Amino acid sequence: MLVTAAVLVVAALFLSIFLRQFASIVAVTGAVVFASALVRGIMERRSARSPGGRGTPVMWRGQVIELPDQRPSLRQRLRDALRRRR
Repeated sequence: MLVTAAVLVVAALFLSIFLRQFASIVAVTGAVVFASALVRGIMERRSARSPGGRGTPVMWRGQVIELPDQRPSLRQRLRDALRRRR
């Protein structure tokens, strides 16, 4: 979608030489497509982080076979950074 929006905006730039009103319509359409692609990407990232989807461990025959990846806390990251620095 981002490529489509970029193509529409570039097409509007070329059209602005000859057809100003049509170029403005194409530019607005490109901007709307671009904004919707950004919103869609943000919503996909948020839904991937929501609890219940990736946050649950993979179970097989009643045993956990795969734990979800957990990002270390800020405290752990700071401690690791200080250790690396020493």
